[in-house]
Amino acid sequence: RVDQSPKHTIQTEITDGGTSRTLYLKAYSETGYNGCSSMTSHTVSIRKAPEFNVSVDKGLVCSGERVVMTAQSSTTDMNDDNYISADKFEWENGTMSSQYTTNVSGTETFKVRGTNSYGCTSDYKSVKIVAVPNPTINTTPDNPTICEGSQVNLTAKNGATTVPNGSYVDSYIWTYEGQNIPSTSANGSTLSHAPAG
Repeated sequence: RVDQSPKHTIQTEITDGGTSRTLYLKAYSETGYNGCSSMTSHTVSIRKAPEFNVSVDKGLVCSGERVVMTAQSSTTDMNDDNYISADKFEWENGTMSSQYTTNVSGTETFKVRGTNSYGCTSDYKSVKIVAVPNPTINTTPDNPTICEGSQVNLTAKNGATTVPNGSYVDSYIWTYEGQNIPSTSANGSTLSHAPAG
């Protein structure tokens, strides 16, 4: 008995670009007329993996700050007939969203990939964020113990000695009981103040 509907499956990988490829199948008869054959073909469309860009909501990130990263389809190939923009994004930790929000400390790398409506998925794209260390400050009073109504003089100094392990201080803001108080130096590093008793 001859199988009237035999099935044969082949797998092939097409990696050389283009918009379409034609695959040919040649079938030979195993009964009756040896050497007889027929040919059939099928054309498959080739779609590119989506291209996209990733932006960060701020240019400078301080250690511990929240950042929002946004993946957005690139428009550079929109005139290409076989280009379909990404309609969903997946971050390396499994989050399915075009945006990813997190707090950053130190140097961290995040990865995201895009998939279009054809099911074509891009490679992961990396986003490296370097958070600037928060400054350290040392304050020194001229007298740690004062009498009521007397004035105290305070001097603030940068506690960091190296970069990037520390971050240098450019200016200072003094507060007392929740209110800003004026400094006696241009960058705010010194203060003379008589706290209320």
